[in-house]
Amino acid sequence: MAIFQTTMMVFLAHIIFLLGLPTALVGAVPVTPNVPELALNTVSKVADSVTGSSSGFWMAEIKRQGTSPFNSNANYKVFRNVKDFGAKGDGSTDDTAAINKAISSGGRCGKGCDSSTITPALVYFPPGTYLVSKPIQQFYYTQIVGDAVELPVIKASAAFAGMAVIDSDPYEDNGDNWFTNQNNFFRGIRNLVVDLTAMPKGSGAGIHWQVGQATSLQNIRFEMVKGGGAANKQQGIFMDNGSGGFMTDLTFNGGNYGMFLGNQQFTTRNLTFNGCQTAIFMNWNWAWTFKSLDINNCEVGLNMSTSPSNQTVGSVMMLDSKLTNTPTGVVTAWDKDSVPIGGGTLILDNVDFSGSKIAVTGANGDSILEGGSVVKNWVQGNTYSPNSSVGKRAYSPDFSDSDQEVITVVETVMHTVSACAATNGGAASTLATNEAPAPSSSASTEDKVTPLPAGTDSADRTVTISSPSVSGLPGMDNSWISILLGSTGSYEGPVSTPEAATDASSVVVPSANQVPAQPDTSVSQVPVVSQSTATPVIVQSTAGSGSGSGSGSGSGSGSGSGSGSGSGSGSGTETSSSVISQGTSSSSGSESGSGSSSGSGTCSSHQAVSSARIQSTMKSSGMPEGLLNNGAVFERSKPLYESVPASSFVSVKSAGAKGDGSTDDTEAIQKVLNSATSDQIVYFDHGAYVITSTLKIPKNIRITGEIWPQLMAHGAKFSDAKNPVPFIQVGEKGETGSVEMSDLIITTKGPTAGAILMEWNIAGSSQGSAGLWDVHFRIGGAAGTGLQSDKCKKTPKSKTTPKEECTAAFMLLHVTQKASGYFENNWFWTADHELDLDDHSQINVYTGRGVLIESQKPVWLWGTSSEHHQLYNYQVSSAENVFMGLIQTETPYYQSNPTALVPYTPQKSWNDPDFSSCITASCRKAWGLRVMNSSDLFIYGAGLYSFFENYGQSCLNSEDCQENMVEVDCSDVHIYGLSTKAAVNMVTSSEGKSMVPEAENTSNYCSTIALFEQTV
Repeated sequence: MAIFQTTMMVFLAHIIFLLGLPTALVGAVPVTPNVPELALNTVSKVADSVTGSSSGFWMAEIKRQGTSPFNSNANYKVFRNVKDFGAKGDGSTDDTAAINKAISSGGRCGKGCDSSTITPALVYFPPGTYLVSKPIQQFYYTQIVGDAVELPVIKASAAFAGMAVIDSDPYEDNGDNWFTNQNNFFRGIRNLVVDLTAMPKGSGAGIHWQVGQATSLQNIRFEMVKGGGAANKQQGIFMDNGSGGFMTDLTFNGGNYGMFLGNQQFTTRNLTFNGCQTAIFMNWNWAWTFKSLDINNCEVGLNMSTSPSNQTVGSVMMLDSKLTNTPTGVVTAWDKDSVPIGGGTLILDNVDFSGSKIAVTGANGDSILEGGSVVKNWVQGNTYSPNSSVGKRAYSPDFSDSDQEVITVVETVMHTVSACAATNGGAASTLATNEAPAPSSSASTEDKVTPLPAGTDSADRTVTISSPSVSGLPGMDNSWISILLGSTGSYEGPVSTPEAATDASSVVVPSANQVPAQPDTSVSQVPVVSQSTATPVIVQSTAGSGSGSGSGSGSGSGSGSGSGSGSGSGSGTETSSSVISQGTSSSSGSESGSGSSSGSGTCSSHQAVSSARIQSTMKSSGMPEGLLNNGAVFERSKPLYESVPASSFVSVKSAGAKGDGSTDDTEAIQKVLNSATSDQIVYFDHGAYVITSTLKIPKNIRITGEIWPQLMAHGAKFSDAKNPVPFIQVGEKGETGSVEMSDLIITTKGPTAGAILMEWNIAGSSQGSAGLWDVHFRIGGAAGTGLQSDKCKKTPKSKTTPKEECTAAFMLLHVTQKASGYFENNWFWTADHELDLDDHSQINVYTGRGVLIESQKPVWLWGTSSEHHQLYNYQVSSAENVFMGLIQTETPYYQSNPTALVPYTPQKSWNDPDFSSCITASCRKAWGLRVMNSSDLFIYGAGLYSFFENYGQSCLNSEDCQENMVEVDCSDVHIYGLSTKAAVNMVTSSEGKSMVPEAENTSNYCSTIALFEQTV
């Protein structure tokens, strides 16, 4: 326990000082030195008014008609103006109580309530300065929104006491949280200034953001004390846990940390840091994607360093960013021997380090990559690449390729994957294929259900172990405080990490007696290339042997050295025949195979994929111009419509729609959509709108909602899974124009097995002109859906035959061949548990497919998640020019009882997987990602997880909850920062051959690789 406590000291110090507990319980926390003070960098106009007069922002002026139809209180108020509850906004009156009353009134979901969709609140702040002395407590399903024209200021008083000015998941005195962190869904904050400058510089955080999916921060500026050296401990965002998530358009001025971060996965865009001592401290993650960072006058840009013997950061992707007058860019603890072997993965893509002396430094202060130039593609971690080279990214003239030498810093050749047969994970139970297509002849044994033993049910998204094991688990809960105080018990979460040091040279590796011993997860007999900026010298490997993971046997050949582990056995002979040139590795090898899933492309011969452990500049992948804007990946923030008058908003309720959860609103809504002009915005007041036939969204339209109103597919027209029809059809096939949709929930009411929830046909007339922002697809688990725990409760203790009344959608999103689209912060979720009924239990609700992309035109997905769909979560089929960053998936918890073959029958016309090559139930599970016959697919960050086998979690111990997670045929793909959980094979060919095994890429909790690419 003593050793375990030592590794957590800094994180606990954060909790204690933010909660106001005695800091004498822990040692001093190292901080960074003084930094120059900067002028405020204003994003939007800040209100000087103390009267709170309206700026003309539409949100304050439109008629309010939102209702919560499934709430028994007919007078429940959805929209709340804080001034109606007594807030003054005059900069001197303490508005804490009034603001918290505005948030909490109406019997809402706060302390003691796990979740609720029937008590939504849109809490509006007019212009003004709101003084607070205690945290603003954000209840479940709350959006806190300020005036977008004149940003209101929430200012902490000099006597402020609490963890953060705004707290999304408050801690109790005993360390308990209000909400389950990884299930802390549906909340947002935008259009604010959070000001800590009146507080003592030794304390204060702007927002405590411990959240899950369907959450966002946007257009927020954090003002903190500037300079102050070691005494400055302020931070803009404090994030200790969760499973998110998305943020964009944030500015951090001053403070110790702009952001202190820990979460399973997250996507963050357009962040500006001015005068922070450390812009970003990455405490832990499984995967994190940063885009468009602008770091100015900070000492350190990103500190992701932890002990090399226990890295808690899984992976970080940093794209299209710039550092100015920031001496140290990135601090990392990764080296050739660091463990876990997949931990500490780092991708730098088009990052301008011209303003940094050192681009990347080690935790011991050694320079790894010099600054002073643009780094176009630098990779740290395990890679799997083909022998053939790839093209260069299409940079703008400002980012010429001619002035940068490609240098290999560390390159360790591991081995060549030569299309070995995929190994079988051997998950706990094997189940019958029921009425699905017959498996191949090799499946000779009958699958049988193994009932889940009594008492083994587990909470969704969590895995609980007994302390003091140290392994970077999914999240940290309230027992961290108990551990500090000497209590025993269990905990969930990764190990905390040391704070950013004063400067790069003072980031010190903990001594051996400070860090618990870790098992050696590195590849045995790994050849090492010397750490130097000179021409790399290869230490030749010796012949080696490896063991296969699984219940079968296999053989393979290749070059390099390799090892593996598992429950099965295998053998192979490997000899060294490797060449390193300009930061890439190539090895000889051959492979062959036969068989494919229905609809997938086939290869006469797959490329041999060479595996390497590198810390190297690499040739840039050839990203198409259509995905780029001036050499950077295109991005566009959710429109706020701050310049649009209230008179331009057309309410669907004013036009006759009821939104009461029972009336058929199809005709009324369609009339509004058909008549809307290009200067108008269709506004869905909060409610539940039942729609019984295809709703057609015309081109050149703008649509937004009041805190996620529900559009509910219902009725016989959506009942036939063999003849699916679109619920919402966006544009006609072949049309070009603009469509903007934001702040909506797309869902179903009752069984709708034949519903394609959204068919996206429109092609944007310009980049990003057709898109979805903060639109979430939520199926079941909520009031009014008819798909709740009273009808669709899980049945893990007996063989499950899916109920027809619990089949809810054929597919969630289909992007068709001629379409293009921009999709940001979208959650495609089939509910795994109940949100509204008191039991909050796990449920069996069935959807056939998640997201299908068949577009040949540019498609961008930023911060999307697709979870719990029967056949696959994401499928890219016959598509071109697709960018994803970051994507996240979960396999249905009920599988393999039943398997992925029921209730929806795979259809060749939809290029569905048929799992015909599978011989085990653990193979017949939903794909996290399938890629077929596609080109120019670029993924920057993917967290694809399998946590359960028939609701049991013993398979996590053996890391074999399912056999395969990603399937790739002969497509041109580039996947950076891939993390998978409990899938024996991270990447598999369409012929059933393992291309990336899990066992040799173990990370803090998942298995992680820096790069998988395949070119055709």
